[in-house]
Amino acid sequence: MKKIKLGVAACAAVILALSNVTIMTSAAVDSDAMPKAAVASSKSDASQIIVDTKTAAPGEDVTVALSLKNNPGITGMVLRISYDSTALKLKLVEDKWSNLMYSQTLDVNPYKIMWFDGLNNVKTNGEVCNFTFTVNENAALKDYDIEVSYSEGDICDNLEQDVHFDMVSGKITVKNPTVDVTGVTLTPAKKELKIGETVTLTSKITPDNATDKKVTYKSSNEKIATVDANGKVTAIAEGSADITATTADGKYTATSKITVVHVHNLVKVAKKDATCTENGNIEYYKCEKDGAMFADAEGKKALTESDIVIKAVAHKFGDWNITLAATETAEGVEERVCGDCGKKETRSIPKLNPGDDKPTTDNPGGDKPATDNPGDDKPATDDNPGTGSSASLSAALGALALGAAVVMKKKK
Repeated sequence: MKKIKLGVAACAAVILALSNVTIMTSAAVDSDAMPKAAVASSKSDASQIIVDTKTAAPGEDVTVALSLKNNPGITGMVLRISYDSTALKLKLVEDKWSNLMYSQTLDVNPYKIMWFDGLNNVKTNGEVCNFTFTVNENAALKDYDIEVSYSEGDICDNLEQDVHFDMVSGKITVKNPTVDVTGVTLTPAKKELKIGETVTLTSKITPDNATDKKVTYKSSNEKIATVDANGKVTAIAEGSADITATTADGKYTATSKITVVHVHNLVKVAKKDATCTENGNIEYYKCEKDGAMFADAEGKKALTESDIVIKAVAHKFGDWNITLAATETAEGVEERVCGDCGKKETRSIPKLNPGDDKPTTDNPGGDKPATDNPGDDKPATDDNPGTGSSASLSAALGALALGAAVVMKKKK
């Protein structure tokens, strides 16, 4: 293959040729010269011509930039841009460099651009031009390559020497239109678990056709409850923790409150009958951890202290018995005993008055002789009529006899 360099005169000739419908290839390039395709370089300082990679939906416009990186210095260049015209339609070319020339017909594929600066070596990097494509409505959802290439002699410096660039082609990825997330909910919104139990939370993104429905989960306290990437929550210890779901864009969150409840360790307490000295209790179940009481082994019906108590019964005391007799100078003592528990009760017996009978069980204090006149201790006699019962009877009989005598005297 014959190689002819792109000289200054040839570049000028190409500029004049721009009056044609499409740009002409350099006259200094053999017709059989093959374009250089995109090649990945392993060197970070390699000279590169780069085309962007973008994403668009059918019917949308998308712009990709063509840029230079690590430009060693050039005077002129001719580049070709190739693409799939069944899916993409070139709509606009916007130059970023001065003196940039390009095909006047946008339907040309590959599309050609040319730049020439005379005798100076230009080392400018960055965007050279932008290409705006319209994605066809019926384009398949896949990647479409945007390739950049050049032929031998198409890029040179002011010494008419070839300048080598690696080609880094871009692509347009056609996807369905992006639908933004507007919210997220998390169910259940709250849940009680026992230690070791699990629950899987369900997140719901709105709208239903949102493009990215991914969420991440996080626990506010992993010592209480943990959560994995799928929303599965595991209860670790008693307490509460908030599980938060966050949308991929970070704009929306939802929270579920997890409460890890106390697990009762119930032990059966047997029934105990009450006595006259001590309360009893019904049969019940008591938690060894917190002392909570329940009527059932499952801990469903809670009890209070008053619910379980059987109150003590009354003492069953016998009769009072004198253990120390009272005298005129000292009190006595008597006691009685409970037949169930043996509890004793005592009470004092008052001192005796002079002349009192000795106390008995039925009359601990002694009985005084009965009279019609409590102030008269002596019995009534003929010598001492007194006010006793005999004197009263004599008086009554005398009055009766006197009345009878008066009546008989009147009859005479």
